[in-house]
Amino acid sequence: MTTGPTSTPATSSRRVRANGDGTVYQRKDGRWEAAGYVLAPGDSRKRVRVYGITRKEALAKLTEKTAASNRGIPVVSAQGSLAAYLTYWLENVAVHHLRETTHTRYTACANQYLIPGLGKKKLAKLTAKDVRTWLNGLRTVCQCCARGIDARRKPNAQASRRPRCCAIGKCCRKYLSPLTLAYIHSVLKSALEHAVREEEIPRNVARNVRTGTPRPRRFEPLTAEEARHFLTA
Repeated sequence: MTTGPTSTPATSSRRVRANGDGTVYQRKDGRWEAAGYVLAPGDSRKRVRVYGITRKEALAKLTEKTAASNRGIPVVSAQGSLAAYLTYWLENVAVHHLRETTHTRYTACANQYLIPGLGKKKLAKLTAKDVRTWLNGLRTVCQCCARGIDARRKPNAQASRRPRCCAIGKCCRKYLSPLTLAYIHSVLKSALEHAVREEEIPRNVARNVRTGTPRPRRFEPLTAEEARHFLTA
């Protein structure tokens, strides 16, 4: 009696679905990939992919994103804009790990500098050169001119509040201090570091940019003669 060919068991790389959690399969490089649809910014849905050394690890990462999506939290991707990612990070991640005052300052920094300056860049395509070029340019921008601070002063207001510089063509050279530039850089680094941990991007490009360490001004102590002169003046 002849028997038919024995069916070959499915290999581990075959795409399978686990309890409706999405597609899970093993890649040619040995890693496991899990993919599924989640909520994206703008109330749309998109397909996300996550990776792990084991099937369990990949599935756990997908489950985490799916759970966030089910709670109404949009999941951003590296193909989205930096502006969308910063908004997601501030509203859904940083808010749970920072003090309220710190979170308020981070949000102001993002809305005032990072999003207007770098927000249109795709998260995945942001480079250290992009960050460095933008920060260097920011050093030379008068904030009064850029933000229209002087122009918002009312012409009929008291003398101390009338337009007196940028609005009448006299730039006041209100530049950002090295300390403020370093703070803006640190907020961007913190946001991108979380993107690395979530495996949205392979590395934190902001870490390859140096802004210089702001140093406090040093004051030389007065000599005895200078001190006597100061006290008797």
